[in-house]
Amino acid sequence: MINNKLIKNKKNILREFDKEKYGNLLKKINFKTNLRKCEELLNNFNSPNETFFKKNLNNKKIIKKFILKYSKKSSTIVECGCGYGSIGLYLLNSIKFKKKKFIFLDISKNAIQVLNKIAKNLRINKNKFKTGLIDIYNCILDKKIKIPKNSTIFTSSAMHYKKKHNKKFIDFFLNFQFEHLIFFEPIYEHNKNNKKILNYIEKNNYSQNFLTVLKNSPKIQIIFERKNIYFSHKFLPYSLIIIKKI
Repeated sequence: MINNKLIKNKKNILREFDKEKYGNLLKKINFKTNLRKCEELLNNFNSPNETFFKKNLNNKKIIKKFILKYSKKSSTIVECGCGYGSIGLYLLNSIKFKKKKFIFLDISKNAIQVLNKIAKNLRINKNKFKTGLIDIYNCILDKKIKIPKNSTIFTSSAMHYKKKHNKKFIDFFLNFQFEHLIFFEPIYEHNKNNKKILNYIEKNNYSQNFLTVLKNSPKIQIIFERKNIYFSHKFLPYSLIIIKKI
């Protein structure tokens, strides 16, 4: 019998992330809190866990490398499913992206509040970024947000929170005039020969057909695909998929 809390729908995602994860984090942060401190609070670290932070930084560097390469023609970088800004603010704060503007989008209002507070703590210019809400389940974008033409859009750990995808999410993204659409996501189809990874994905009701839906769409072209470029943990690898419109 499936644990109802593991079913990946909007209601459970808002409970897990908006209320429990980011709601509790919002209560704990102050005017000194930075990105690293957020990780400590989220993972209940009583003392620094250098192995965790080293691995986390390495994963961010991999993401940074590909975002940098595929956003050369873009003035704006859009992150869908930004959370509290762990990756997005890391990129924004990098000298490599000093000429870029950012748009951070998430389903969680509390996550956006945390991100704005952390950005203020890091003394990031408010003119460098915008924040808003996005509901990928129902394909709704915050009305106040306009995606600039030829933006680079990316997700990281956002698309696997729906067990079965369909072409609706592709059509949703196709409404935006992006240069590249970049996904850093766990891909079920990339791990068909690893039963432990498949079992973990199935047990948690993570996406099991994301790549299949992308490959079956006549409206997009996958221009780059790399299997398992980094790991969240040993049973949850992340692949890279980059697409363009046809």
